[in-house]
Amino acid sequence: MALVFDTSVAKAKPDDNRRPSGYCPFCDTEALENILAREGERIWLMNKFRTLRDTTQTVLIESSEHEGDIPTYAPEQWRDVLGFALRCWHVMSAAGEHTSVLLYKNAGPISGGSLRHPHMQIVGLAHEDGYTEVSATNLTGPAVHREDKVEVCVSDEPLMGFFEVNVAADAKVLALELGARARVCGEARGGTQATSGASGTKAAVGAPFAGGADGSAAGGSISTPTLDAFARCIQGTVRYLLEQHHGGTCTSYNLFFYPPSVQAGKVVCKVVPRWITSAYFIGYKIAQVNAPERMASDAAELRAYLA
Repeated sequence: MALVFDTSVAKAKPDDNRRPSGYCPFCDTEALENILAREGERIWLMNKFRTLRDTTQTVLIESSEHEGDIPTYAPEQWRDVLGFALRCWHVMSAAGEHTSVLLYKNAGPISGGSLRHPHMQIVGLAHEDGYTEVSATNLTGPAVHREDKVEVCVSDEPLMGFFEVNVAADAKVLALELGARARVCGEARGGTQATSGASGTKAAVGAPFAGGADGSAAGGSISTPTLDAFARCIQGTVRYLLEQHHGGTCTSYNLFFYPPSVQAGKVVCKVVPRWITSAYFIGYKIAQVNAPERMASDAAELRAYLA
């Protein structure tokens, strides 16, 4: 599988790392076009610079705070961002217009991202199954933390290597909670519609495995312990990577989300610290894993951090 990258489009793409200009298109919300859904500060829209052919590239702006990010968000703010992202991912997937739909986040100078402003990406692949090379064994490992139908584990068979953390939530329970939030918010605000895919398919956000019209509006009126725990464990893991892992020298990370079809009954978020990529992986697709004693030490640190 290889996606076709269009360099003619990429040349015009803003890049805070290589071509800093001082202008952020995500801060200039009045100029945004092709908005698919909006929830408070959170905006889901078509990517203006669609560099990959045979795909539908969309962007989810998380916040109006240019310097914001998961580690600095209030817990409720990150929970609402996560719920909105899961809903949009579901809407695009359920439209049936793509072979697979990917939800991921780049954060930091060596994460693969080009803009500092906090955002996630939801990308539909027309012909490729983006999960083909991912197995359930890549999303499991020794557990370090459990709470409210959520489990955190350290990969013993990582996709790329060294240290990868999997945060897995029970998909059915998560769907019920997100659906309940959708009903409460829909009654309060008259519902919300999201437009998905290149053809403009409409899908109600209250569908199963979807979030509410405005998560903050329902925060005090409905209990969502699994969504809260899912958000809390992801946020805690990201904070650990940036503050404590390898002495706090990590500056970049990725989040990758996987549907229940990959890990039966689970929605999984893989949290990956980013370093210079290993030559073994680039040249031979050989992942590396830390020695057992180092893996145990890292797992113990993360367990204590999340306690």
